[in-house]
Amino acid sequence: MEQPAHPGRDAREEVIYLRQHLGDAFIDWLLADPSEDLSQQQAEVAVTIADLLRKRLADQPDLPANLAASTLAFYVPAWGTTSINHFRKYAAQSELPSRSSSGDPLLDAIVDLAVESYGELLLPYHDVWSPSAHLTSPVSKKVITAVRNEGIFPLGANEFDMEAVAIGTSDGIARDFQAASYGSNLVFAGWELSKLRAGVPTLDELIEKLPDVLVQARSLFSGNRTLVTAVTSFTGIRLPEGVEISGPWGLIRPARIEDHPTSLERMLKHRTMTTDERGEQVEITDAGDVIFEATIGMTMQVKHDMNQIHMETSTAENFADLIDRTRLAFALAVKRETRPILISTWSRFITPLFNGGYSYNDPQHMASRHPTALSAEEVASWSDWIKIVMASDMSHLNLAMTRTLRALTERRDPSDMLIDSVIAWESLFGATSESVLRVSASLAKLLHPAGEKRDQARTRYSKIYALRSNIVHGNNFKSTPQQIHEDGQAAADIALEAIGALLARRRDILTMNSADRSLKIILEDAESVVLDEAEKLRDGTSQV
Repeated sequence: MEQPAHPGRDAREEVIYLRQHLGDAFIDWLLADPSEDLSQQQAEVAVTIADLLRKRLADQPDLPANLAASTLAFYVPAWGTTSINHFRKYAAQSELPSRSSSGDPLLDAIVDLAVESYGELLLPYHDVWSPSAHLTSPVSKKVITAVRNEGIFPLGANEFDMEAVAIGTSDGIARDFQAASYGSNLVFAGWELSKLRAGVPTLDELIEKLPDVLVQARSLFSGNRTLVTAVTSFTGIRLPEGVEISGPWGLIRPARIEDHPTSLERMLKHRTMTTDERGEQVEITDAGDVIFEATIGMTMQVKHDMNQIHMETSTAENFADLIDRTRLAFALAVKRETRPILISTWSRFITPLFNGGYSYNDPQHMASRHPTALSAEEVASWSDWIKIVMASDMSHLNLAMTRTLRALTERRDPSDMLIDSVIAWESLFGATSESVLRVSASLAKLLHPAGEKRDQARTRYSKIYALRSNIVHGNNFKSTPQQIHEDGQAAADIALEAIGALLARRRDILTMNSADRSLKIILEDAESVVLDEAEKLRDGTSQV
């Protein structure tokens, strides 16, 4: 084996330099768990890699360090492996681990690819990974053969020309690239799934996920509905250390730095801090400090002749609904003088089809967040409300839910907050006529016992409704910004309280449309009187 050069300087300083730029996990693996006293081989590798990295960064100072080190992942025919693996084997003075055959050619091929690519995956901040530089390696050729023999992956028709999409290769090499990419997608999906549990997975933890990922791929490419993992990040709060919330709907846990996509590093560095009522500092990031994982059913259509893959659109919609239900449960559970809000920042699906890919919201464009460290009691209440909301038929409450969440978490203008909140009122109790009376009376009866407080509430709700109408129609000339702000906050709180009351106490009218629901609430006292009088007539005791 060709040995790396060793210029003779303090290799321990070089290890510190490499850790700063490429992370502890990668350097620990590359140097085979170095101790304070480096072996000669470890020292030589550290100095060599540091020199390579410095030169690349000097030539391209704006290049991120992980990308500067990406050339180490290229396959070198003379060494029979990648540069990373060559240096690792030299530092460890041992070969990479091997795995026995499973009898499944495709599984064996992607396991071999995982072993060959593990060091490359450890480079920090990987969003997307593909062993495009490995096409000529024996492992990559094994993957290509196995993918082609599998017969379910869309590799294009014989006349399919990848040059048309600017890959710039011959048709045969292009389809090799496609086949190798499917193999890398499988490995990368296993990597992302194992990261959810371990943060930085070991090679064994990665390999343990690959059989499940392959089952998913075979199911999806066969046209079956398949369960895949969806992930989103929430900003606005922090969970107590080590606390998780789980159920059939999924898992909520504290976020780790490894959870966040590389391209959102700017959001991870943007932090908001406050001091809570106990005098303790609470800090949140724009990238989010809480992770929500869920399992979502996915189907897809594959057109082999056109090499097109279409994901079912309802998959994203279903996950968005779960996110909204979770945020609604949070709003119902956590009530403080300064209301904390929960914003979904980025979301992604982990599938064996595509590397990377996510959607995101910038919380700087949302309502102001007040960093909040949840108490154990608040976490328990959130968990209880999640159970209620997830088990409920929300089909007739969906608009009220989404509009209330927009009012609470998205609207920076108090007028917009008020408008969205009253729309939520209307979706709960509105009808084509008599909207003000019907909605305000229904809310008052749902939320207050009979008496003076109910009458005061109905009057208050009617005034808020009138303010909303004046704003919408451009007739608001008397209300102050402070009044609009207070009424907007009140309207959102009332909408949330009404939704909570329906979910917790009035499930009997949950699935009614808004007009029938309001009629039921308004008339049920009168119905009770009529039934009482009818009973008395039958008994001969009526005074009527």
